[in-house]
Amino acid sequence: MHSALYTGRLSHHRHLPTPHAFSYRMCMAWLDLAELDEVFCGRWLWSTRRPALAWLRRSDYLGDAGTPLDQAVRDRVEREAGRRPTGPAGRRPVSSSTRSRTAWSSGIPASPR
Repeated sequence: MHSALYTGRLSHHRHLPTPHAFSYRMCMAWLDLAELDEVFCGRWLWSTRRPALAWLRRSDYLGDAGTPLDQAVRDRVEREAGRRPTGPAGRRPVSSSTRSRTAWSSGIPASPR
């Protein structure tokens, strides 16, 4: 399973014109789009099949609901960029631009195996 929850702390420091700083804890989910049904299974707050606090309705994203979302994302990227991506389809919460500003712990699997 590729999906995971990441926890960390976001900090900001400003020195001019007046010193100011803050820091807060945060949590981000990285969801492999091919794993949504498996990750959401048994979670009453999250669902792909019924109304829930976090309800991901396939029909809300990238066209035909009969096409799996990960495939629809790959199709769109291939159409726009001219090449088909490989590997898990999803968004990782850590990138080189945020790594220096955010202290992330290691990923916690989103669902037990």
